[in-house]
Amino acid sequence: MGLAVVEDDPVAKNQLGWIQVTPACTDYGLSDARMRELVREAATQSYPIAQFNLGRYLLRRHGGNDVRRQEALCWIYRSIEGGYGVGAEYLSRHYLLGGEGVHNLVLSRGFYRIARAENVQREGMARLAQAHPSTQVSIEENSRFLAERLEECADLLS
Repeated sequence: MGLAVVEDDPVAKNQLGWIQVTPACTDYGLSDARMRELVREAATQSYPIAQFNLGRYLLRRHGGNDVRRQEALCWIYRSIEGGYGVGAEYLSRHYLLGGEGVHNLVLSRGFYRIARAENVQREGMARLAQAHPSTQVSIEENSRFLAERLEECADLLS
């Protein structure tokens, strides 16, 4: 894959950025910083999977820093807004298990509803279903819940 093609393609930027993380695939001659930059560029081009990948990376790497943590969450919120339900499942688990020291059943339930509505079929959904057994899915409620989260990000990612 030529880099000229990558520069115009958010999907290719995301893939190349995450391939670089795999030890067997680091022969592209680009620095780790450039790889992260490619994923960030793909995220800013509204590619939901890149938004999720960037958010997850920032959360894992910089979760203790409040500003970086909020930026990470905002990227994941945007991925969900873009239709990437895996982001909702990830955050539901994150809040259920107390990721980064934040245990919040209300947020976990809200993201679980979105993941269910998006028909996410992942192993973690069974555990979430046990934690939130009587949760009903409402498109209006899900939209309102996500809009509230995105409102927190208005200034951060603009």
